[in-house]
Amino acid sequence: MYRKFFKRFFDIIVSLLALILLSPVFLIVAILVKTKLGSPVLYITKRPGKDGKIFNLHKFRSMTNECDENGKLLPDAKRLTKLGRILRKTSIDELPELWDIFIGKMSLIGPRPLSPKYLPYYTEYENKRHDVRPGMTGLAQINGRSGLNWEERFYYDVQYVENISFFMDIKIFFKTIYKVLKRADTLEREDICLLNFYEHREIQWQNSKNYKEIGSEFWLADREIGDRYLDKFKNAKYVFSGRTAIDYIVKDIINKGIENIYLPSYLCQSIVDAVEKNNLNIIYYDVYAESGRFCADLPQEVVEKSAMFICDYFFFDKEHYSKLLDFAKVSGITVIHDITHSLLSDNLDIKDDEYYFASLRKWLPVPDGAILGGTYKNLKISKTLPLAHTEIKMQAIKKKRDYMLNNIGDKAAFIELYQQAEEIVENEYACKQISCKALDIISSINFNRVISARKNNAKTISQQLKDIGAFSVIYQEDCCPIFVPIMFSSKEQRDNFRNYMIEQNIYLPIHWNKPDQVIASQKTQQTYDNILSIVIDQRYAHDDMQKIVDSAKRFLEQE
Repeated sequence: MYRKFFKRFFDIIVSLLALILLSPVFLIVAILVKTKLGSPVLYITKRPGKDGKIFNLHKFRSMTNECDENGKLLPDAKRLTKLGRILRKTSIDELPELWDIFIGKMSLIGPRPLSPKYLPYYTEYENKRHDVRPGMTGLAQINGRSGLNWEERFYYDVQYVENISFFMDIKIFFKTIYKVLKRADTLEREDICLLNFYEHREIQWQNSKNYKEIGSEFWLADREIGDRYLDKFKNAKYVFSGRTAIDYIVKDIINKGIENIYLPSYLCQSIVDAVEKNNLNIIYYDVYAESGRFCADLPQEVVEKSAMFICDYFFFDKEHYSKLLDFAKVSGITVIHDITHSLLSDNLDIKDDEYYFASLRKWLPVPDGAILGGTYKNLKISKTLPLAHTEIKMQAIKKKRDYMLNNIGDKAAFIELYQQAEEIVENEYACKQISCKALDIISSINFNRVISARKNNAKTISQQLKDIGAFSVIYQEDCCPIFVPIMFSSKEQRDNFRNYMIEQNIYLPIHWNKPDQVIASQKTQQTYDNILSIVIDQRYAHDDMQKIVDSAKRFLEQE
């Protein structure tokens, strides 16, 4: 109601009163501008308004029209006079915008109107700033103003558009007056170390075609219009990490009288740690990669009061998943389904799972996060937030973004921050919910774009590496993979390949090292030793995948 009707009424009343009450100020400033700077008194410029429609924005002039010997205007810094500097510092130069508000081209509160040159460079998410009339002041202006980078400005603009309310407008209105009187967050144009947005975006696009490196940790991504893909996991809860989800599940099954747990022999250390910490007896069953697929051997015995941990390894082969699930059902064993690797696949089946969970950190540029769901009853999630971890991780992914897209900063700085954040995850994961920042990022992710990019990249990698014939590629076309795993003939070949790719600035993870507690069969040990994960996530496009393939070909030529 406020957004559709009363906001415009509020604009008309306030702008009309301001025009009347400030008319003496208009007259005095007009005379000063006319005397000091000449005609015209008003500076009129084109700006995009609501729905991107161009209008004339009015301001008091703050610069002269001085030109060089070739008739070109001098740089802004040389044309800005003492009077102009005062007008800008006090924001008096913007008072004529009250007329634009009164006639309906602008609003008192809203995203600041920017140059029409920027219009072709906005993402769909950023373009939401044009869903409302532009404002004389806005949420970005009270949260940093000239000191914000472009991503921060657009974040605040879209936050405002999505959450308009009378109380928000009143807060912004009075906080703006306070900041103007204090002259807070004001910088001269020549002091703002910020590229024009179209230059900024062009550099980002160019860098995205020629990344300094491929692989390793995510960096902060551009915001999009989220499609709420994860809403399909009905009644699932969000927790801090995959370890946190396992810890909650293990504590819950212990309360139900379970004393033993079947774990796959191919797994990560964090799963073992989370289980051992809760003193469950562990029984391992064999899992291994063979002939381009993941396989599992059934446990040799049925132990009462047990649970079974089943992991969808890189889109786990359905035949073997069904075999394990049937074994658990016939034996009366509780199933814990790790869907981390199959989270975004179309054929994911979780409707009968008593427990399922998925870590989100390998899929998305989030500081933390995992989903936890199932048919269980009465599992209470702590409301404790991972504040220290979130702050450190967000610093890391922001610094990596600056390094990867804007050529700013030092690689060692964000690597150290990632390591600090990981130490917190390893040691302080229990009883914590997902951070508010992670939820905010998740809400802005277009998962269908993520799925499409991963599928296309995986197809490029799998087809071309299969053509090379030197690797066993584990890939299924109907799935959305987290990585594309490839198997080598030996650990030595795998390690040599990985080291060679690092020299090409391509970082391919060894998915898991064997935990010390696991006694692996020969087939499982070979999987630990010989497997390597190819990065295919949504940060990258066809050219990046081709770079990986071409580097693989050169490695084989040298062998």
